[in-house]
Amino acid sequence: MGATHRMYSPPMRRQAMKEYKVVTHRDEPFAATNSENLEATLNKCATEGWQVANTVSRLQFSSGRSLIMVLERDSN
Repeated sequence: MGATHRMYSPPMRRQAMKEYKVVTHRDEPFAATNSENLEATLNKCATEGWQVANTVSRLQFSSGRSLIMVLERDSN
């Protein structure tokens, strides 16, 4: 009989689940009148574990520029 070969498979690591929040520049408390207010709000969210995962900026004819932010954090 031939030799038996076993391949090593490392144990599967369980990936952390993520939680997402989608906000726009018009949502409270993100309705910032200037970049300093927006910065303060994002810093407050960071203390709660949120990180900016993505941003989308688009121009709309009816309402001007629109900003969408996707925030993520590890869920508990």
